[in-house]
Amino acid sequence: MTSYSDLGFEKALKEVLDRIDVGPHCSCADITMELLRVHLPLPWPQSRYAAAGFGGGVGGSAGPCGAFCAGIVALSLYAARDEPVGCAAEAVESAAQKFFDAWVEAQGSYVCGELTGYPSLRDHHVRDEFFASGGVEKCTKERIRFAVEKVLELAPSPGAAAR
Repeated sequence: MTSYSDLGFEKALKEVLDRIDVGPHCSCADITMELLRVHLPLPWPQSRYAAAGFGGGVGGSAGPCGAFCAGIVALSLYAARDEPVGCAAEAVESAAQKFFDAWVEAQGSYVCGELTGYPSLRDHHVRDEFFASGGVEKCTKERIRFAVEKVLELAPSPGAAAR
């Protein structure tokens, strides 16, 4: 199977940012979901909006990481493409568990405040400091990329090997 790094993460990231990162900086959740939406058959715009509130750890609260949450949401939306009968959790549970375990092993935590060192990104001067410190770039390289690659590994899209 072709890995996402073989597909050109940097190129895909630039294309996504050129398209969506206008005005205030997009969140890790928004960027992660847009990268996944492009490579999986996820509904637009519902997929983007389903993840948008998780940026900065749920609305900037430093709670669960937005890239992590977008990965779980994408796995759930991907499972929904087959409209499973019965409990929806059954269609997602195995992939979500694998994603969670791999994330915690690689990142050490799924809590934004622990990952970034910022207890909250709600205050504008703290957000400015986070942006100035290279926080966005670190989150992109370490968290967004991990989330995208792991979700694509767990839920390979039809024809992914041909890309």
